[in-house]
Amino acid sequence: MTRHYPVIQQIIALAKLPHARYRLDIERELRDHLEDLEDEARSQGHDEAMIERITAMRLGNPQEIAAAFASVYAFDKWMRRAVACTILLLVSIAAVSLVVGTVQSIAALLIRIPFADVSDGFYWEVLGLVAVTLGYCSAYLAERVFPTSFAKAASLSFSLTICVAAGLFSAIQVHAILPCIAFADAAFARLLQRVHLPIVWLAGTVGLITMMALALRPLLAGQGPPPWLLWLGLTVSCAVLRRIVDLFEKLTLGRIVA
Repeated sequence: MTRHYPVIQQIIALAKLPHARYRLDIERELRDHLEDLEDEARSQGHDEAMIERITAMRLGNPQEIAAAFASVYAFDKWMRRAVACTILLLVSIAAVSLVVGTVQSIAALLIRIPFADVSDGFYWEVLGLVAVTLGYCSAYLAERVFPTSFAKAASLSFSLTICVAAGLFSAIQVHAILPCIAFADAAFARLLQRVHLPIVWLAGTVGLITMMALALRPLLAGQGPPPWLLWLGLTVSCAVLRRIVDLFEKLTLGRIVA
């Protein structure tokens, strides 16, 4: 019967290896090594208690062993994370595009808003969709970096929003207003989704859009859809993105991003 070595599970847990196959390979390697150490000590006539102490001493510090294994597989781990995050972004952009397109189409058909008024400017429309996705995903990233601190996650998300706004305004000037609003709204909504109160996160979308619409009204004239339609598209998009992120967590946690 194969002997159970708790130290092996400790090392594997500390190493946080990116794939089950790697964990099995290392478990087999460590088990063989420990059995060899025990056989050598046993052949020297030591009792079981001394064999256990000698084996532990010769094996070394579990934290150092785990760090060594983690460094070996670090590149693979980061590549898996990059692939997972790329898939998340692409799926999210596709979902947001479908949501916003559906909302705008319904508005054009039922409320008789000219379709040109809700989809004016293809390039700016695409930029807005990307801004919503990046804003939401940046807040999710901030949560992953600071999973136990809402204040730190919010600070990181706010800093990212400022950087994005600065970059957009330097590149496209007045046309950056709506993408910046979309980015900030989506990020704020994601942060508020951590609050365990039903639909409180809606304040993240309606609050910022209302303030921006009032404060920047002259600059927003003629840009994009009406504020209420922008809010509706953002709100539904954030609700859909929440489901996508939850599914992403279930599929990848412990395998790709663990």
